[in-house]
Amino acid sequence: MESFVSISTFIHVMVGFIVLILGPFALLYKKNRSVHAIIGKVYVFGMTIIFLTALPLSVVHKKWFLLFISFFTYYSVCIGYRALIIKNGKRKFLDWLIDLIAGAANLSLLIFGVFIGFSFGWQNAVIPLIFGIAGVYFVGNHVFTYLFREKFNQDWLRVHIGNILGSYIGAVTAFTVNQAWKWDIPDIIAWIGPSVILVPLIIKEIQKTKSQKTGLSGN
Repeated sequence: MESFVSISTFIHVMVGFIVLILGPFALLYKKNRSVHAIIGKVYVFGMTIIFLTALPLSVVHKKWFLLFISFFTYYSVCIGYRALIIKNGKRKFLDWLIDLIAGAANLSLLIFGVFIGFSFGWQNAVIPLIFGIAGVYFVGNHVFTYLFREKFNQDWLRVHIGNILGSYIGAVTAFTVNQAWKWDIPDIIAWIGPSVILVPLIIKEIQKTKSQKTGLSGN
């Protein structure tokens, strides 16, 4: 068991560093489709490895919050990647299954936060409650968008950009949380800081796609 944990931890950390490096390059080469596609596939594969190693490590170390966060982050990877596949077609069973699993995981995270609040004080429940509420909202909004927006197929790029960048924020957050003790950074800053800094980047990139659509329609 110790060797399994050691190997899994090593793989998890090494792939994590690779993913952190790949993120900026994916943005840098976003207009070069072939290079961007290669970087993107490696990124998704890397995030999958991170997710698969995080699951047993979270259970072995009994870090249940990190288990839920793994689902939270990997959901963004899945729907960001799947947006490229179903942009001109209908969702498959796999897409609904992804939403179902993510919805259950995020709802469990929300319940976990409530449990922490009642058991250990609400000051200790802030972070799981924030991520739990956000996770439930993200899944619900994604399903609602597909079911009730007539032009979902025109939003595939927004879904792709928003969620892949969102998953990168998750990777950065994992890094800051693990390194925060070296600089005495408060937990709340380590967990929320990357989102506060990087979410505007997501908004900016999505706004660019809207501007491009407006320009095209104007022509």
